[in-house]
Amino acid sequence: MIDELPTYLALVNATPAEFWDSLDGAEEYDEKLVKKQQSNPEKYAGQTWRDDPIEKARRVWEWWKTNHHKLTFISTAARLVVLVQTSSASVERVFSQVKFIVEAIGERGLEETLETRLMCRINKYDS
Repeated sequence: MIDELPTYLALVNATPAEFWDSLDGAEEYDEKLVKKQQSNPEKYAGQTWRDDPIEKARRVWEWWKTNHHKLTFISTAARLVVLVQTSSASVERVFSQVKFIVEAIGERGLEETLETRLMCRINKYDS
């Protein structure tokens, strides 16, 4: 993977500015942004698609779709990162339960104790 870093950097640096504007949906997005800038110049003045995290992510994804075959390992790593959700309600509930248990038993509790209590709390059935 480290061997691919120079190739990756070269690809990123060699991507012409026209590429980003030629992607599907880019022209529509830019037209909508111009309308927003005209209707609310104080809020949208000077903004580009790079300031919109969702549009930026979409265009970066399109770049990866175009170049993934040139970067075998980095492409695989990027796909795995994209698949991981950064926030999930179920994970947050588990962390909340862990915090509650640690407050109850203290930080010196055994890992097995924490795991058992966590499983009991999460799998508790209301009858």
